[in-house]
Amino acid sequence: MPSASEMIVQTLEEAGIEYVFGIPGGGTGQIFQVLETKQDRIKTILVRHEQVAAIMADAYGRAAGKPAAIMGQGLFMGSNATFGIMEAMLSSSPMVVITDTSDGGAAQRPANQSGAGEYGSIDLQSIFKSMTKYTTLATSPKEAVLGMQMAIKHAVSGRPGPTTLLMRSAAINGQVDVESPPFIHNAAGFLNTVKPASAAVDIARAIQILNESRRPVIIAGNGVHVARAHAQLQELAEQWGMPVATSYKGKSAISEDHPLALGMVGTYGQETANKAVGDADTVLVIGALLRSQETVGERPDIFNPNRQRIIQIDIDERNAGWSFPVELGLIGDAKVIL
Repeated sequence: MPSASEMIVQTLEEAGIEYVFGIPGGGTGQIFQVLETKQDRIKTILVRHEQVAAIMADAYGRAAGKPAAIMGQGLFMGSNATFGIMEAMLSSSPMVVITDTSDGGAAQRPANQSGAGEYGSIDLQSIFKSMTKYTTLATSPKEAVLGMQMAIKHAVSGRPGPTTLLMRSAAINGQVDVESPPFIHNAAGFLNTVKPASAAVDIARAIQILNESRRPVIIAGNGVHVARAHAQLQELAEQWGMPVATSYKGKSAISEDHPLALGMVGTYGQETANKAVGDADTVLVIGALLRSQETVGERPDIFNPNRQRIIQIDIDERNAGWSFPVELGLIGDAKVIL
């Protein structure tokens, strides 16, 4: 029977993961050993601090639009790596964290550097749950493989973000029975899902609202970057002649020297952008949360749903109509909707 480490690396390969950043430690050392034989397919980059690994994976996720993995011993991943993991969570960067509890197969006994959550140890599962969109605890070798598949799936589905596969020592050290259910399927099949998009009737309503507007303006956020919707945003702006302001995380969603570019809106933004948004009768918000910084503390002369019609596009239905009531919330991938 194959080992859990071999099956985990096979899952990474099937899912198209190209990079692993990290430091061997705890039970993860044996996974690094398997990765050493796969350098032609999965590049392993060793670092000197877990924070560096997480920041590298966050940057890769933003630039490539797909996840890298970070790996190391549990307590150090749950402390040193948290800066990069939290940034990935707040910026919708896909990332997969692979780590262990280092419980030595007896979580109820005193253990050095244990993160099993039992008496005398750190509760790593709770730590990772607080900063990722999905965290699973594997207690058997097969759960380790299934958890690896689901961690990758959740990292890229819906709003992207970091996920964690946390493994007990018994899970990471054992062998996987591939002949009995639940069966292990190719990880690529779990990723063959299309991005969500609002119904045509709702998009038609948005078009009607824009047609009725005299001074529409766009606010482009990080969702444009995540969806790789830059060309679609520019085409929409040019077709309708709508000026485009950006949130802080949406900077460069449209070229800064484009004739319709207003610059950044908000407390630290350009006055021209704030005035244009304030003068607008319709505000089309694309992948921006409308945080207090972006609305100048909800200044009514800039944002006011009582005199402005707000259309908000977001891949997460909880985000549309979060800060302000909206005329219409379109739920789905920004590129697909635009």
